[in-house]
Amino acid sequence: MVKWNRESEYSNFYLYEDGVCAPDVWNNIEEKKILFILKEVDDPNNSFPGDFAKMTATCGNGWKTWARVAQWTDILLNNELTHADREYRIDGRGNLRSELFKHISIMNLSKFAGKGQTDGKYLIYAKKHIDLLEEQYNLINPDITVFCCGNPGIELLKQFIHYEDFTPIVFEKIPKQGFFRVYTKNEKTLIFMRHPQWNYCSSIWNEKLLGYLKSINK
Repeated sequence: MVKWNRESEYSNFYLYEDGVCAPDVWNNIEEKKILFILKEVDDPNNSFPGDFAKMTATCGNGWKTWARVAQWTDILLNNELTHADREYRIDGRGNLRSELFKHISIMNLSKFAGKGQTDGKYLIYAKKHIDLLEEQYNLINPDITVFCCGNPGIELLKQFIHYEDFTPIVFEKIPKQGFFRVYTKNEKTLIFMRHPQWNYCSSIWNEKLLGYLKSINK
């Protein structure tokens, strides 16, 4: 974030920290390291810039975003949902969500706040700093990347992950919801999911993710 802070065009914005959720355990975990890529923080009132733990606990409509990210993390780590749905929705620290988040990183394409929906203006800044996004991605060095920030960011993603070199494993249309896609390369996996805060991001995405994992773990 130091390099982002040095950029003059960010001087009038509150920068939002992102990256590894639990740096003290990230380098020692034996499970797959998971990165979720989102578009920006849903905090139009700039309630808590710089407080990464608070952002993942209570951000705006965060019970939707972070509860579903927690569910997807649980599925990726354990090949199943290990708890009742309501337990992923509980805000605060020291609960199921915070334990799961010790195994993930979160990367926003934009480093300042927006709203639940965007017109793509956040990409203006992100496009100017592809080098910083690529550097951050390489530093995190995830085994599994879950891209869940919608169509506006797909072209941007190609510029710093270069997934055109990956092998497509799954390409499945979900009626009225979008495409569930999985790509792999050299033990790296890239998964495309719907944005977790989307109103119709139902259990069907959990089912697709579970189905994919079962197919490769037979």
